[in-house]
Amino acid sequence: MKYLGVVGLIIALGSFCLGDDSGAVPIRIADGQGSRCVNSSKDRIWLTMRRVITDKNESWLKEDKSIAVIATTLVKSDPAAPKPLSFPLMTEATVAPYAKGQVSVPIEYSLVDGFNLVQDKVKYTGLQLEFTLLNIQGHNKWGNALQALEQVTKKLPLPASPFTSAATYLLDFTNTAVTKDLDAQDRSDKIKSATITLNFDPNGQCSSQDFESTGTIAILQGGAPKGDFFVDITKTNDYCWTAELRPAFVLKASAKDSQRACSDAQYHPQWKQVTNNYVAFFLNAVATTGKLGPPVAADQNAALARCSAHGISEAECLK
Repeated sequence: MKYLGVVGLIIALGSFCLGDDSGAVPIRIADGQGSRCVNSSKDRIWLTMRRVITDKNESWLKEDKSIAVIATTLVKSDPAAPKPLSFPLMTEATVAPYAKGQVSVPIEYSLVDGFNLVQDKVKYTGLQLEFTLLNIQGHNKWGNALQALEQVTKKLPLPASPFTSAATYLLDFTNTAVTKDLDAQDRSDKIKSATITLNFDPNGQCSSQDFESTGTIAILQGGAPKGDFFVDITKTNDYCWTAELRPAFVLKASAKDSQRACSDAQYHPQWKQVTNNYVAFFLNAVATTGKLGPPVAADQNAALARCSAHGISEAECLK
């Protein structure tokens, strides 16, 4: 069974919608590997979260505190399912320190794990993911659906064939119950994240920027400036970008010099850690042609090298 295991948030590069209406833009990070268009007609995909940087909440979202992370995932298909294929999962995380006024939520998991974008006569053309942070100290106020979700969904992936009527009914029932419980939680005990949509090109050409390619990506959020190096998201092209990929993902930038390429080593002393909120992840894809030929081998090698750059072992990379 191939898993689409989601613990985390929403990724996308066609459109962005943040809970605070601050907007967001994708930043592509050089990771030593080439990038190629994801083809919804033949690929398997792996999507791995690296880091979530968000604002500290002095009442409960603060350093060294355990929180609950609820992910809701919407799978888009062609033909469309009778009902939206939407489902929730829950995990726990311990909030780590970051810059002043910010914290790191360590959602360092494989969110999509070897999922076939083509199953029988159905193409899965995109994903929409969203997560909600919950105050775990408010556990005694959770409804039955949230309590059940906490117990069972750490081990449950999206069904291998989510288009079937049985799976659609189950996901619809679960999502409705959990949504009702979430809506009933105190506003002060929950924080909703960005909503981002990731679309895959059925032709594998990515002639439009609405479609996604493999690689390492940070979703840089806007909003009110904070810290000593906040980048205006309308001016990201004025900067060169890099990141420390391990042990923890750290996004950095430097003002661009028109006389030097961003790969120039002279930028190295100038890299500064940005103080924007952001979400970081990497996306791998391997063609499923049914044959072990050069295209598949090339995809596998690129995926393994990208995992290695992020500190992910070969055994965990394409499982």
